[in-house]
Amino acid sequence: MDTCQQVVAVIPRDKEASVAPQRQRRSILSSFVMDAEDRARKLCERAAASQDPDELDESLAQLNALLHEHIARLQAMIEQRRLRVDLERLLGKSA
Repeated sequence: MDTCQQVVAVIPRDKEASVAPQRQRRSILSSFVMDAEDRARKLCERAAASQDPDELDESLAQLNALLHEHIARLQAMIEQRRLRVDLERLLGKSA
C-alpha cells in the first residue's frame, strides 16, 4: 500500500447512508468524506509528482491541514453523539 492509499484509508466511508433513518445528515457526511478522500488523493498525487521542493512542501501542508480538519469534524460528531445519547438517557429516566 503506497502512502496515498494509507492516507485515504484513514478517512472512513459511511456505507449505511442510503438506508439510515437520518439519511440527510448521513448523506452530508458521505459527501464530506468523499470530498475529503478526493482532495487527499489529489494532494498525494500532486506531492508524488512534484519535482519542486516548495510545491511538495505546499502539497504536504495542505494534506496535513485536510487531515486535521477531518479529525476535528469526527471529534465534533462523536461529541454530538455522546450528548444526544446522554440526553436520551436523561429523558428516558425522567419519564
